[in-house]
Amino acid sequence: MEEKKKRYDLLLLFLVFLFLIIQAEFNFNTSKCLPESFEQKEYIFTGKYVFKDITLEQLDDLPKISFKDAKNIYKNKDGIKSFEDLKKIKGIKEKKLEILKRYIVFSE
Repeated sequence: MEEKKKRYDLLLLFLVFLFLIIQAEFNFNTSKCLPESFEQKEYIFTGKYVFKDITLEQLDDLPKISFKDAKNIYKNKDGIKSFEDLKKIKGIKEKKLEILKRYIVFSE
């Protein structure tokens, strides 16, 4: 029994030592844990998406825009240069166009 307790104590001591080494190495700075190719960019949402950079997920997240509408817009994204072009997309009527105007810009 005494031998078993010594092994557990030795294991616990080893784990504490290992924890201290890891703490000293990384200094609890998560940026050291990230790969060097990972760039942290600060993203500040201004309230509008630039249409050429918008993703399907962002389109789908817009209020009153269904996934089907978002998919139709995204599929034809290269041919859309203005809000007038958006009107030509199946499922996009005046009401949805007004919503899109609140969240999308065609410049930059």
